[in-house]
Amino acid sequence: METIATSIYPDYYVSLVKDQFNPYFASLDIQRDTSQHDPTYNVNIITNNGQTFSDTINGSVIDG
Repeated sequence: METIATSIYPDYYVSLVKDQFNPYFASLDIQRDTSQHDPTYNVNIITNNGQTFSDTINGSVIDG
């Protein structure tokens, strides 16, 4: 039996993390890449001192 927690797309949890850490950055942008089957997020960060970081985070869906 699949539980509700495992059927929720990770967008909810990504939003919680973004809200928690957003005050520590000049800009924190996390967007889901809808062109991918597995959960994939593009992350762009600008620190308070102007440094920029970009990364793509790939997840996987476990069908059970």
